[in-house]
Amino acid sequence: MSPELEKLIYALGTISGINCVVQGEQAVAELFFNEPGEAKIGFLDGWGTIESAGFHIHFKSTDLADFRFVDEAGSCVERATYLTILDLEGKERLRFYFANPSDNSRPYTEPELGYFDQFRAAYQK
Repeated sequence: MSPELEKLIYALGTISGINCVVQGEQAVAELFFNEPGEAKIGFLDGWGTIESAGFHIHFKSTDLADFRFVDEAGSCVERATYLTILDLEGKERLRFYFANPSDNSRPYTEPELGYFDQFRAAYQK
């Protein structure tokens, strides 16, 4: 995993309004970051950990190779804005959904609604 990608994942843990989805062979896990700094993120010995509100996930960080910001029509909402993180084979392993105006699962703050554009401007290649 590149230092740039590690920095990006750490930065995501400092904001709210994020839904982290972990893709597996037969299962998907979701973590919601409802408060700024709620997510605890760490890396050790080739593994990453994301903790949030009594639940945590581990993922093999040495296999993470690339990332893309995506803004597209959503299946459950009108618009989906997310960061997808790919492994060495190009398979999606992590997805971080950002708050957007068409997502009415909860009321989002103005700063939360602006995070996607801010992160894309700061990190997109």
